[in-house]
Amino acid sequence: MKKYLSSLLQKAGFRDEEAQLYVALLKLKQATLTELHVQTKMSHTTTYRVIHRLMDRGLIEQIPVNKKQSVYKPLSLSPLITSMEKEQSRMRKLELSLKKLDHLLPYMDLDDTKKSTGASVEIHEGIDAFHEEYLKLPELGHDEFLAIGSSDSFWEASNASIDSPLERSFVSRRLKNNVYSRSMMVASKDAEKISSNDAKEKRTTKMKERLPVMSNMLMMSGDQVSHFVCDVDCPHVVVIRDPELVAIHKNYFEDLWKS
Repeated sequence: MKKYLSSLLQKAGFRDEEAQLYVALLKLKQATLTELHVQTKMSHTTTYRVIHRLMDRGLIEQIPVNKKQSVYKPLSLSPLITSMEKEQSRMRKLELSLKKLDHLLPYMDLDDTKKSTGASVEIHEGIDAFHEEYLKLPELGHDEFLAIGSSDSFWEASNASIDSPLERSFVSRRLKNNVYSRSMMVASKDAEKISSNDAKEKRTTKMKERLPVMSNMLMMSGDQVSHFVCDVDCPHVVVIRDPELVAIHKNYFEDLWKS
């Protein structure tokens, strides 16, 4: 069992000496630095360093006995498990981001030596970018704006609402530029509220129980497609300007609109 536990701890990121000392402390229940030095056969200096590394990770507790001496007790592996869960979540988000990006790789301009002329595919991260890219869409100089997805997810990720200054500014810009809107929204109370304002806001809204885009928002204006990835912890926008990709998205929208 001792070897099995040591092996698991090392697979979880423990160094060999950290696993050795932690297992030794589990066996002793509590021990002084000298007792751990004897038990593990590590030098005093190494024993001291390993103890404090494990204390920093919340896996060992120091209990002062007097002004000169302390004993150490092993604690639960909960901090280690929590750390692993966070890392697993981070890796899952990274995996999803890479999957979303994978099919766009052939269209990305990765030449840093060129002056920027508007790459075929760009990614903008953060809530400020979320807002900025949204407000740019009515200014792209064309007479129609298309949107498909979940308004609920979009508002949650953008920390806004249909009545927020962000949306009022967007609608104002769209009307000022005489841009009509067609939207396909996942059915919800918020989508119903959007639809109720269609006439005065120059828009036609269709609500559907199922859409290809259920938790994000895809918007098209002019020669650009903006994919708003509505991750509350990491909102980001994939901006697509490649003519072939833009045409594919718009044709797909039209097919869905007619269905």
